[in-house]
Amino acid sequence: MLAAACIVVVAIQAIVPGKPWYHSSSYALLVVALNALLWWRLRKLFAQGDPLALPITVAGVGALLSTVVGLSAGLLGPDTQTYAGAPGAVIPIGEPSGNLRFPSVDPTSEVPIVRFESSRGHTISVPPNRRRYVGAFVMWSAPHPVAALTAEDLHRRRVTITQPTNASFLSPVLLFSQSARIGGRMLPVDSFSLPAEQRVVKVVLFSAATLSEIRHHPTARPALLVAVEDERARMLPGAIRLLPSGERVTVGGVIIGAVIADYPQIVVAAAPDLPILLLGVAFFLAGALWYATLRSRSRS
Repeated sequence: MLAAACIVVVAIQAIVPGKPWYHSSSYALLVVALNALLWWRLRKLFAQGDPLALPITVAGVGALLSTVVGLSAGLLGPDTQTYAGAPGAVIPIGEPSGNLRFPSVDPTSEVPIVRFESSRGHTISVPPNRRRYVGAFVMWSAPHPVAALTAEDLHRRRVTITQPTNASFLSPVLLFSQSARIGGRMLPVDSFSLPAEQRVVKVVLFSAATLSEIRHHPTARPALLVAVEDERARMLPGAIRLLPSGERVTVGGVIIGAVIADYPQIVVAAAPDLPILLLGVAFFLAGALWYATLRSRSRS
C-alpha cells in the first residue's frame, strides 16, 4: 500500500499537471515520508524473514524510481509558465529549450495549432485538448480570447494598426495579456495605436457571460469597450463605444471593427520524466503481481 501511495502521489503530477502545490515543501515532505515508511516496513519484513519481503522490495524500487523523478520535477523544476503569441510569432523558451511557433492564420477562420521546435531539431504539434511530454516537462494548449481588429478612416481607407506596448508591434490581433479591475470585476485589457490618425485606443474585453450579467438578459456575443484618445492621451469627446464581435463602429473619428475568437496559449509545466515514471510503474506492477502470486500459493 505504501509503494502504491508513492506511485499515486507522483503520478498525479502527470495526470493533473501545473499545480503550485507540487513545488511546495509540504508536497516534498509527503513524498519523502511515504518513502521512509516504505523502507522502514521493508527492513522490518527482512528482519522477520518474511518471504514476501522480496516482491515488496521490487515494488519499492519502482516507487523509489517514481519518487525520484517526482521530487526532481517538484523541487528543481520551474514554475508553470504560460506563453502567448500573435499569429506568426516565434517565441523562444528556455525550459524545455526550443521555440514555440504560433500559426500564421486568421484566428477566426480555423482551429490554430502551435508547434514546438526543440533545440535538437524535433518538431511537436500541440493541438487543443492534448498534452505533449518533452523530457521532464509537459505542455498543452489553452484557449484564450483575442480580438482581430480592422481600422479605417472616415473615407473607408485602411489604417495601419500598431501595438507599441506589445512584442507583436504590427499585429492587428490583441492578446489581452493584462487585466484591470473595472466596476468591481477583473477584465482583460489592451491597447493599440493608429499612427496615421494620431489615435490611441484603449480596449476592455467583455465576455458574453459578463455582458449577460451586466445587462440582466442573455447575450450571445462578446464585445469590446473601446475608448479613443488623441496623441496627447486626452480622451476625445464621445469617443467611448461598445463594439460587439463581428461589427464595426465609428468612434473618435475612425472606423473600428473587431472579431473576438479563441486563440491558443501554451502552458508549460514541470512533470516527472515520463519514461522513468513508466519504468517505476512497471517495477511496481511486477512486484505487486509477484506478491499476489506468493500470497495465493501460501493460502493454498
